Amino acid sequence: MLMSFAANAAVLAVRRNAPELIAVGLCALAIEGGRGDIRDSIMVLAKLYHSAIKLGVNAFDTFGRSASLVTSERLSYEMARFPHRPPADRDLARFLLREDLTRGELNYVQVVA
Repeated sequence: MLMSFAANAAVLAVRRNAPELIAVGLCALAIEGGRGDIRDSIMVLAKLYHSAIKLGVNAFDTFGRSASLVTSERLSYEMARFPHRPPADRDLARFLLREDLTRGELNYVQVVA
């Protein structure tokens, strides 16, 4: 449930022009703690990162501060380093995602491989 909340926060942040929702989404991921497959959490990090950049949020600071809240070492590491990945490794396409602007509203959709 928290992972879905975090993914929705990435979308709503852009739709509502509410950059504070990026930190809220990261906090939800921190609470979730990477309990499931870490790749699912990283997929949500990609959405949050992409939205943060669209909104002009300093992703280095925001992701770094949020990573300090995570109890899972692996998730904390992935969250803190996500903005430092090479551009191709943090691009939506790397995660088989793309932006969709149906009816003028942002959504992230899975690309069928």
